[in-house]
Amino acid sequence: MDVPARAAGPARQNNETVDQTDETDGAAAQDAAEPPSPVGRASGEIVVSPINSFLQATKLMAALARIKGVLSVKLRTYAGSKAVIDIVTEGRAVGDIDVSLIDGFQIDVEESTDSRLSLKIGPAAPRPVAR
Repeated sequence: MDVPARAAGPARQNNETVDQTDETDGAAAQDAAEPPSPVGRASGEIVVSPINSFLQATKLMAALARIKGVLSVKLRTYAGSKAVIDIVTEGRAVGDIDVSLIDGFQIDVEESTDSRLSLKIGPAAPRPVAR
């Protein structure tokens, strides 16, 4: 019995479609079985005062950017001795940033939540005078 080529073609395509669907379902089931990764990205803001100059704000942002896990730092606003900085971190919440790692600044934490840090810059430590 001769079967036209057209008839054999669609039957083969249907079998391939079934195989692809089974593979897709298997991958989806595997993805669903894996728990979500605890390490993720977090975004928020850091409110800092007093900021006495744009240069000081820039130096603070550079110090923040050097902290491990900080992906991006962007100055949102700077007015009236206060700066608001948008920040994106990986592996920790914004409020979990260790402010002692911010080089060159004496900083006190006034408020800390998962997505917001409110910081107060203290007086700069005296620098030794070169003789």
